[in-house]
Amino acid sequence: MEEEATMQLKPVSLQLGTAERVGFEVQKLSDGRSMVFIPSVPNMWSGITQILPADQITDLDAPFTSVMELSERYGLGAEELISKKIEPAPSTIAPEKA
Repeated sequence: MEEEATMQLKPVSLQLGTAERVGFEVQKLSDGRSMVFIPSVPNMWSGITQILPADQITDLDAPFTSVMELSERYGLGAEELISKKIEPAPSTIAPEKA
């Protein structure tokens, strides 16, 4: 069961006001928002869930285990993990003319 759950959790960076957190996208909702799980430290299987808009979520090019290890180390190594953000592609929609 635990292995199946980790396969569905995608590592993400979350912008929450002036704070940045590392967590997991659990599910993308039909309205474009996502259900995310924000783990606690040092036990990453405890935490909170929130529904956030897409503009507050950035995918991380990192394995699930990287976020797990970060949690177990009380956040030590965050700079390396955050450097693996996958920036969204620029919009291909042309700006409106005034």
